[in-house]
Amino acid sequence: MEKGWLDLSIANLSGMWSPRLSPGFAPDGTPILSVLAKRTYLFGPGGIAKPDDANAIPFFEADQFHGKGNPEADAPKQEMELVDWKPLVDVVLHGLAHAPTGKLGQHFDVVVEVAGVRGAVRVFGNRKVDFSRGSVRFTDPEPFPSMPIHWGLAYGGVDRWTHPEVPMAFPPNPIGKGFAVDPPPHVLHGMELPNLENTQKFLTPETFLVKKFDRWNGCPQPAALGWTPRRGYPRIAMATSPPLHSPEADKFRARISQNMPLALLDVPAPLPTHARNHLQNNGAPSFLRLRSLQGNEPVAMGYMDPQHPRFEFTLPDDPPRGFLDLGEGMVELPMSLATVEIYKPTNQVTLVWRGSSRYPGAQWLAENPHLQFTVESA
Repeated sequence: MEKGWLDLSIANLSGMWSPRLSPGFAPDGTPILSVLAKRTYLFGPGGIAKPDDANAIPFFEADQFHGKGNPEADAPKQEMELVDWKPLVDVVLHGLAHAPTGKLGQHFDVVVEVAGVRGAVRVFGNRKVDFSRGSVRFTDPEPFPSMPIHWGLAYGGVDRWTHPEVPMAFPPNPIGKGFAVDPPPHVLHGMELPNLENTQKFLTPETFLVKKFDRWNGCPQPAALGWTPRRGYPRIAMATSPPLHSPEADKFRARISQNMPLALLDVPAPLPTHARNHLQNNGAPSFLRLRSLQGNEPVAMGYMDPQHPRFEFTLPDDPPRGFLDLGEGMVELPMSLATVEIYKPTNQVTLVWRGSSRYPGAQWLAENPHLQFTVESA
C-alpha cells in the first residue's frame, strides 16, 4: 500500500504507476478531486518509449530551482505536479543544446517538434555589452560545445542601474538577463547578454535600451525550453488576481470546461465557491502548451543530442485507468494527459495523466478521510 499526499488510502499499484490525489476546483468554482497518475519511460533514437519502472522519477511535490535554489533569482528546474487541472498539455524539455558533432557553435537553433507543432530557440555563445567605443555594441558569441536551455539564460532579468533605489524586473521573465531600461550606457559595459533568444525577434544594440519601463511589452519575448517562471507575466497575474466576472469571462470558463471530462458520481451537488484561472497551472513554454495529446505522438529534437543532430522518438501509447471511490464503490474516471516531461540527458520521459470528479467539498473530505483511489494499466 502506498500513502497518498493527503494521507488517504490507495489501492495496490504493483509499482508501475505512481498515484496521487489532488483536491481543487473546476473552472466554474465547484470542488473537484483529481486522481493523478505518473509513469517513467526510456526512449532511444527512432523508437517508441518503453516503461522504465526500475528508474522511476517520482512526483515532484514542491518547486525546485537551478543555481542556489532561490525562487527569486534562479530559473525553475522542476515544477510542483500536484495540481487539480490543466486546460492545456504541458510539454517540457530538460537538457543541453549541443553544437553540431565535432564542432563548437557560436549560434544555432534548437528545434522541437511534438505532434506536428514546431518551435525553435536561438542559442548563442556568451556575449557581453561593449561600450568601449562610446556606443552600445554586442561582442561576438564565444564558441561553445553545449549550453543549458533554462529560463535563467533567456532574455529578461532585473535592471538595477536605471533607478538603483527601485530595481525594475522584466515582467515576462524576471530571472533572465539582458533587460535594461535607460541607465547611463557606460555602466552596462561588460553586462552579460542572453544565451537564448526568440527566433521571431532578436535583441539588437539599437533596441537594447527600452527607454521607458512601460514599453516592456514591445521588447523581444523570451524563449527557453524548461519550466517558465511562476513569477513571470502573465502566470503571476493569473495566480494572484481574481478572475474577471463578466459575460465574456464566464463564456471562456464554460468553453474550457467543455474540455474537462468529469466523472458523474452520485454525490450531493457541490456549490460553486470561487472561480479560478487554471491557465496559471500550465508552465511549459508557450509553443509547447498543446490542446491535447493522446500519448502516441512523434517527438523530434534538433541539436539536443551530442551524436544525433536530429533525434526522434515516439511517446508511449500507454494510457492508464483511474478509479475513485467516494463511498459507493469504485467508479472509473475519464483520464487525460496533463504533462509530458522529457529528460534528454538520460533519455527518459515522464507522463502525468489526470482524471477528475466533482465532490461535495472540503468539509465532506475532512469527514471521509479514507476514500479509495487507484490507477492501473489499461
